[in-house]
Amino acid sequence: MNFGDKMDKLNQNNLKKSYAILKKALDAYYLEFNTIKSLNLIDDALKIAYNALFAYQLKSDILRNLNKIDEALEVLERGLKINSADHLLLQKRAEILGFYKNRIPEALSDIQNAINFFEQSSENQERQLLNLGKIDKSQFLKNYTS
Repeated sequence: MNFGDKMDKLNQNNLKKSYAILKKALDAYYLEFNTIKSLNLIDDALKIAYNALFAYQLKSDILRNLNKIDEALEVLERGLKINSADHLLLQKRAEILGFYKNRIPEALSDIQNAINFFEQSSENQERQLLNLGKIDKSQFLKNYTS
């Protein structure tokens, strides 16, 4: 096994560990209604795998729900630096820019980019959600992703 293969395997293992923690963050937020615990778990997951894009989506939603709009926008910006073609991050940023910041031209641009990147990004999202593994109480996840 060469160095590149070892790094790919390490990255995949880190993503799996990160998504195991994100599953706990989902439970903490949607089942236990424990916002602080959920945000701490998301931060832990990002320390393991900074490229776990679902973490940025979830964290921005929680912060937006707490009316911490600027912080939610910052989280989305960090996620988009990792993958500027992620349609869900673009969609969430468009929502914040349009509804909360009244930056309509930027929001419309993000919506157009989200549409353009939808197919590719949704395949990536599907793979990321598979990393969460089996979730016994998955109704909240279905609601989150719909």
